Amino acid sequence: MAALSENVLTVNMLLIVFFLPGILGGCPNSFLFADTPGQIEALSGSCLQIPCRYNSTDPSYNVTRPIYGVWYRATTNHNVKPCPVIFNSSGSVNTYLLEIIGNLTEKNCNTLFPDVNTSYTDRYIFRIMNWPFRATAICDPVNITVRGHSAGGIGAKCATICRGYSPWCGCPGLECLPPSLCPSFLPTY
Repeated sequence: MAALSENVLTVNMLLIVFFLPGILGGCPNSFLFADTPGQIEALSGSCLQIPCRYNSTDPSYNVTRPIYGVWYRATTNHNVKPCPVIFNSSGSVNTYLLEIIGNLTEKNCNTLFPDVNTSYTDRYIFRIMNWPFRATAICDPVNITVRGHSAGGIGAKCATICRGYSPWCGCPGLECLPPSLCPSFLPTY
């Protein structure tokens, strides 16, 4: 009987060791969800618009209080802890001259990255600060890939990738706008 108990204990410990990391590696219970493309590409020198809407399930989120949007660069360099903040709509940080063109009180976090370059290729995570509510959409990162200029220029490359879509109006999964044509208003859908 003692041998059976010892075997059961060993099996339970092995199950915990092998399966618990998979459970913990999944998405934790989140209080903030961001609806973004997940994966987006742009050409170096273009203006990248990230479509973004968010939602919170936390009762302490309150649109009558000031709301600040924050973008983290979830760098692939795992030695950097915590992930560096590249933008805070409060004005305290704006590393890449980003602009949230959406209205955060309407849960619209559309964001412009003007004049992107290949060093911007990485994973980005959105956060809301609405004191005392603060939450990060850790399960909804945006993976941005920035490619170098094409021989034919930005418009030619976009037209090739978009297969018939207007390069200045964007196409699914790729926003190619030259910096001078970055929209300063919200598009109508």
